Amino acid sequence: MSLYSDYDGYFEEQYPFGMAGDVWHSHSGDIKVSDMTDSHIRACMRVVGEDDVWYGRFLNELKRREAHP
Repeated sequence: MSLYSDYDGYFEEQYPFGMAGDVWHSHSGDIKVSDMTDSHIRACMRVVGEDDVWYGRFLNELKRREAHP
């Protein structure tokens, strides 16, 4: 039994797509969010759902693009 046995699976449960950051990790490979197309970002938003931290990261990127076309 590990010291962290009470937390086993917590990260995977709370962050099934990992921590939101500048790089999206997919089965096709890694891609910077800033290099993704708008349609790719929207597709990823549908996959992760509104409750995932990535949703907010993707939404912020789309808003950034609107502000700086």
